Amino acid sequence: MLAVTDRRGWTPEWLPVVVAVVVVVSLWVSIAMAVIMINRREHMWLLQAMLPKKVRDGEGSGKGRGKGAERGSQGGGVGTGGFSDHEHEKPPIE
Repeated sequence: MLAVTDRRGWTPEWLPVVVAVVVVVSLWVSIAMAVIMINRREHMWLLQAMLPKKVRDGEGSGKGRGKGAERGSQGGGVGTGGFSDHEHEKPPIE
């Protein structure tokens, strides 16, 4: 059998377009991620500038919170922020 082929092999005509699209999309994604990360950092700086040091470090009074509630150790189910039902009850009158 006799065949005539290009030395480079077969390359589709749309290959340069696909390479260009991949480059453009990857640049767009990287720029979008950079903008998001910068935005989050700016929000953190703003919160740190506005909140007192005790609140930022978690040393605040935490009204209505039991021990360990900030880490969700008391259960409470999904979406409740770690608070269980008994924490919302009124304290007994003395």
